[in-house]
Amino acid sequence: MTGLVVLGTTVQAWRAGLSARVRYATTAALLILPAQVILGMLTVTTYQWLILVAHFATATAILGLLVLAAAWSYEGPMAETATRARNAAFLGAALAVPAAVVSPRLLFSFGSAVQVGYYALLLAAFAAFLAAAVWLRAERTSFVASVGAAVLAGLLVLGRQNYGETVAVATVVALGVVAACGLAAGRLAGREIAVTTSSGIFSDD
Repeated sequence: MTGLVVLGTTVQAWRAGLSARVRYATTAALLILPAQVILGMLTVTTYQWLILVAHFATATAILGLLVLAAAWSYEGPMAETATRARNAAFLGAALAVPAAVVSPRLLFSFGSAVQVGYYALLLAAFAAFLAAAVWLRAERTSFVASVGAAVLAGLLVLGRQNYGETVAVATVVALGVVAACGLAAGRLAGREIAVTTSSGIFSDD
């Protein structure tokens, strides 16, 4: 099902004549997909650390490429885009809080239901930070959002190898960094909005 969605998205991007970066991002996701599927099969037959990491890395890369394609497709005038970026950054920061609460081996037994909730929060936050990084025009602000996205990508790829109390605490600290990045990016985006509406310096008109 996922493969069909990625394939359909890629075909539509080319048929609709969307921007080159959108077409290339969706195509890259489609090209990575077979490797991700094969690695997924190997995680069942050959349960090794490197295979698991590669499997999670390719899955995160596919999601990231599709989120980037979507964010690029919805870029608009500076004021509108900065507002979206601020909302996305604050959303990412908010999602990091419950993710920390249900993080592995901290307060709850890491059963299947908790795992689903935890990774759903991480994936949603990762998408929000990536979108914010794309929509923010100021380099410093975009960098802050990118740091949050990078930390979340690390948790998605390596966090599943979470064993021991030290790593569990480190996960919470990392999510604290993510929340701080989201709050900082959101506030900086607010400044971009204020500058745009007051002076039109960054206006696309």
